[in-house]
This record gives sequence, structure tokens and C-alpha cells, in this order.
Amino acid sequence: MRVAINGFGRIGRLVTRILFNENPENVDLVAINSSKNTEMLSYLLKHDSVYGEFNNKEISYDSDHLLVDGKKIKIIEERQDLTKLPWKELEIDLVVEATGKFKKKEDSYKHIEAGAKRVLITAPSAESDIMVVYGVNHAEIKPEHKIISAASCTTNCTAPNSLCSFMRR
Repeated sequence: MRVAINGFGRIGRLVTRILFNENPENVDLVAINSSKNTEMLSYLLKHDSVYGEFNNKEISYDSDHLLVDGKKIKIIEERQDLTKLPWKELEIDLVVEATGKFKKKEDSYKHIEAGAKRVLITAPSAESDIMVVYGVNHAEIKPEHKIISAASCTTNCTAPNSLCSFMRR
């Protein structure tokens, strides 16, 4: 599964850390849409005031990428029009919508219009196709569910591993 993250705040960075720490074979983090300041993004990924240092991985950057253990992750900076994101070109299967800004279905659906196959919103969204709490109702996800809400921010802050468990399945 080819994954992109929209928003590299607390949740976006935790999803990144978990993906690289657990190293799921079927998940490939391809791109992050955030600030284009790759030096700052690299620093924030490496040094977390709550979760500590990301010591077990080599983190570096160039002008267009974060590099984690040599794996290049494309950094994109598109804040206005999500339909301009290169999800089709990058063959993105899942966008983790972690900005907290695009919770409405019509807003998150712009990732689909840009070429992504599905969107996982890391916040509650009453308009999503389904709201999932992993371990409670995740088995109810159907192929026609394109916009999926991963429940509340509190749930994701206390159990961000559930997001990655969802992505692996």
C-alpha cells in the first residue's frame, strides 16, 4: 500500500515513526504534504518533546525529501487546493489526512479527485463513509468506503498504533 500523509503535526509525525519502527512490508510511505522546510521537518521527526528521540533511525533531508534510513519521502507543499496534489502520479492508495482541517467529506474527497484511492481522517467526521475505532468496528469497512474517519483526536493521541494497525489491514 502506497501512503501519503497530509499534515506533519503530532499525528503525522507519530504515524511516520510507527511506520518506520514497525516496518510493515506492505506499507510504503511515499509523500508528505506539509511545509517545504525539510530541515525543520527532519528536526521535528527526530526530536519529540513527548515521545523522545527517534534514535534508532538515520534521519536526514535534501531540498525535496525527508530521508529515513535512506528511504526518500517526497515533501510537497500545497496548502490551498488538495486537487493539485500529485496522488495519481505517485499512485497513492491511502492518504492519512492529519491536518485536522479537512474533516468534511467534500474537503477530504479532494484527495480522491487528486488520484488517491482512500482517505483516512485522523479526527471525527460525521460526514465520512464510516467512522472506525480499530478493535471495535474495523471489520465493518467495505470496499466502497472511500472516506474513513479514525474517530476522535483523543483516541488517536492515546493509541496512534491503531492507525497503523488499520493501514496494515
